[in-house]
Amino acid sequence: MKSLYLYCFFICTSFLVSCKVQNPEPVIPSEAIFTDNNWIIKLDSNSRTFVQRSNLNSAEVVFSAKVKLKISKAEIRFKNYLGGQTLDFVPLNYRQADSTILGTYSLAGGGYYPEVRLYDSANNIVADSLVLKRFCVGEVFAIIGHSLAEGQVPYVINDYNKNWNDVVLWPQVDPNVVPNASFWGRLGELLVTKLNVPIMIYNTGIGGSSSSLWGYSAMGFQFESSIFDWKKRYPYLFFENRIKNDFVKTGLRAILVMHGENDIKLTQNEIIETTKLYVNKTRELLKAPELTFAISKCINPPIDIPRNSEVVAAQKRMLTELPNVSLGADLQSITNRWDGIHFDYQGLELAARAWNVALTTDFFINTKPILKTK
Repeated sequence: MKSLYLYCFFICTSFLVSCKVQNPEPVIPSEAIFTDNNWIIKLDSNSRTFVQRSNLNSAEVVFSAKVKLKISKAEIRFKNYLGGQTLDFVPLNYRQADSTILGTYSLAGGGYYPEVRLYDSANNIVADSLVLKRFCVGEVFAIIGHSLAEGQVPYVINDYNKNWNDVVLWPQVDPNVVPNASFWGRLGELLVTKLNVPIMIYNTGIGGSSSSLWGYSAMGFQFESSIFDWKKRYPYLFFENRIKNDFVKTGLRAILVMHGENDIKLTQNEIIETTKLYVNKTRELLKAPELTFAISKCINPPIDIPRNSEVVAAQKRMLTELPNVSLGADLQSITNRWDGIHFDYQGLELAARAWNVALTTDFFINTKPILKTK
């Protein structure tokens, strides 16, 4: 990654796997009522359309939209298209002063499209439309890691199924550097199939980083780097901005960690202590002391050479020495690396499968997610 780019449940197992798709995906017309120039209903920025579910398999979404018609009342129901459950129509609040319809609704884990009805003063229905914006109650993850997590072109998986599966990328600030999904889209695809709920993954990996650079920058400590400016608290400040602007709106199940290859010059204690710095800072910012960090077994094989062995030992120790840390994907056995370090296409597929294996049913039952706070 170039420096310019860097600036910028507790519930039974069945709820995770047993729900079936009740409705076919709606066909989106060329002119959706909330997006074209003649819109009737237009969602606004106060809507919360993708939220982390609780361990009781539910969460609150926020529907907030402007209406162009003069109405007397409005109502809404959310039609399930992936898992979930369609409920009867319920009222929307209508704020005549600014022509806003809004409401907060509890939904079971699943993927939905909202259907909105608008009424005139004579109680006639003047609009009855499916709003073609997905509302999702599912699982949300963020990434902490180096270039293997961020993804290195041209080795990127782009042919993943995007239905109910969102990979959120860094904004593009350098025309020569295009943020990519690495293998996270494939992982999301596997999780949608396994859990039958929508998946969102923030690909917040940052190339060239290490455990120490994340830890020291989280705290504003001085360090030496040819890529990151410690005075600006890079690289962690990029992640912190995501925390403040995005994670609080969606919630999170866990943070997936991929460090190792760039940690080979660090001692075991340095890896553990600097990891502890960014873990504690993240939990502090989110006010979530129980937020889970899944630590992958991430090192370039062979693992038995002295420097690699230190990294392996540190990753193993963190599972017992740091609270609320779980074992992530076993990536250290993947030898499909185009330059000896970074995954080739087959390596990416294997990495996605390894994370899918690590995120077991027990993982979702035993971890405590944080829910949206904004």
